[in-house]
Amino acid sequence: MPSSLWISLPLSALFLSALAFGQADDCSAPTPITGLGLWPFDNTAMTDSGWCPGGVCSCNDSGFHQIHDIFYVWTAPSDGNFQFVTEDNERDWFLGSSARIQVSAGTDCSAVCLTTGSPLADTSTGPGGAGHWLFWNALIFDVQAGDEFLLRIATTDNPSLDDAFDGTPNGTLEIFAIDPAPANDDCSAPTPIAGVGTFPWDTTAPAITTSGFSGGSLCISQTCWYDQTYAEKDLFFTWAAPCDGTYRFKDTGGNAPQSIRMMVHEGADCSATCIGGYVVGCLINSVVHIDVHVVAGQELLIQVGGQGYPAGWTGASELTIEAVDTACSPSISCPQVFPNSAGDYVTLRNSHDYGSGLRLVADGGPPGRWGMFLASDATAGMQVVRSGLLCLSGDILRYSPRNAALANRPEFDSLGAFDDAGKFQHFGSPGLGAYPVPNDLPTQFDLAIAPGSTWAFQLWYRDETLNGSPTANLSDAAIVTFP
Repeated sequence: MPSSLWISLPLSALFLSALAFGQADDCSAPTPITGLGLWPFDNTAMTDSGWCPGGVCSCNDSGFHQIHDIFYVWTAPSDGNFQFVTEDNERDWFLGSSARIQVSAGTDCSAVCLTTGSPLADTSTGPGGAGHWLFWNALIFDVQAGDEFLLRIATTDNPSLDDAFDGTPNGTLEIFAIDPAPANDDCSAPTPIAGVGTFPWDTTAPAITTSGFSGGSLCISQTCWYDQTYAEKDLFFTWAAPCDGTYRFKDTGGNAPQSIRMMVHEGADCSATCIGGYVVGCLINSVVHIDVHVVAGQELLIQVGGQGYPAGWTGASELTIEAVDTACSPSISCPQVFPNSAGDYVTLRNSHDYGSGLRLVADGGPPGRWGMFLASDATAGMQVVRSGLLCLSGDILRYSPRNAALANRPEFDSLGAFDDAGKFQHFGSPGLGAYPVPNDLPTQFDLAIAPGSTWAFQLWYRDETLNGSPTANLSDAAIVTFP
């Protein structure tokens, strides 16, 4: 939290003593507060209560002693989720002590602890320098208006570190209402994503939680420099493979303040099993990837989040899915009814993925006859053109030598001829046996094929009739939706 927490507080209030705010030194008589806002605290005169709240908290949490504690009882002003943040003006948890908050259900010493909270990173310069923790954060969820909670603020003393930082902190407590977490905060309700591309994610919303989901032993083994087997404050996505092949899943790490953890699981919910996972190198802003071989329709659960110490790292980044080596097949329509001079019909198919490049293959043609590919973003009723059926409509683009010359783009030239086996050989790609369709359309205006758009392709080729007269024919149409 930034130092702007002080802005709404009158300057005179900063100099009032702890007693002026009626701070309570014992859980049996906590000071009542209500609503949202900012409360300064100073536990200089406070004693060590020795209170053990039970629940998820302990007397000495992970060996850290809770000393010089202050107690409040807070009444929720409305239904919802709430965040409690303490800022210690003097000390740094990383160096041995800070003002830690515990939230318990109840109003006195019988209250049961709900959360002991976690430190928040600070980007300002404090006693420990930039990146240390002057703030402590606790969250409670599904609160009803009028519910009461016992708040305990204490020095969290690390006895293993320098005693010079032990003592009695003073600072501020601020209470916020927060929005609920997105549904895909849990593996039971992942957000569907499709195709290849970049998918942003952001775990900075306070209500996003740590699921603890690992998907099995394979992902558990993917740890960083400390022994943690799960992602912090994670989100879930489900993805179905558009076709057979190998896809790459990667994350750059974005602007998260510590390592990014990504895991890929086979399945679509909390029953999914880990296929692979990684921490982004245990380095900030590095790139690692996972290559997964799938079959068309196979569902994967993708888990992303931070992995850092202490708990609760948040950040924003991007999940990227790329096609590495796939075999997506376009939809074929408009079958031809007039055979060519070889007594056959030219059919199209895709020899490779079109996530990273559509390669059109044409078979069944008359040997020695030349042709080129056409494209349109629309199909219509079949129209007879010479000896073939034209299935394209609207603006029909030609991957022709002329357009290649006008745009100074040699790849726009799809001219080729059928070999002795009736397979179309593109002159510009000898040995490939296919025409690699460019990512841009064959115009002079640098128009890219947009992700999610659908285009239809046909091969137009020269032929002759049974009596030897020159004519032309066409292949069937390949309908491709680009990921």
